[in-house]
Amino acid sequence: MPPTINWGIVGEFNNWGVSGPDIVMSETSPNSNIFTAQFPYSGAFKFRLNSNWVNNYGSPTWPSGQILQDGPNIDALSLEPSDYYNVTMDLHP
Repeated sequence: MPPTINWGIVGEFNNWGVSGPDIVMSETSPNSNIFTAQFPYSGAFKFRLNSNWVNNYGSPTWPSGQILQDGPNIDALSLEPSDYYNVTMDLHP
């Protein structure tokens, strides 16, 4: 059985995984390599695989642009309390 792959969002909102779980991302369809999540926070964040830092992605550009292995933290601008970001991560080369 292949290993479970869980992409998530980690950041300042959960003390980089110390004080809470990553926000789990959902794959848009099987084997699509496109993952989505709602992100109701502001501040720095990154994407990571299976709540582990071995595979983590950041980006110098937001809200669009290329993500980079071990790239810089992504900075989400402040939101109103009832707002959120719809985040999409596309892992196609």
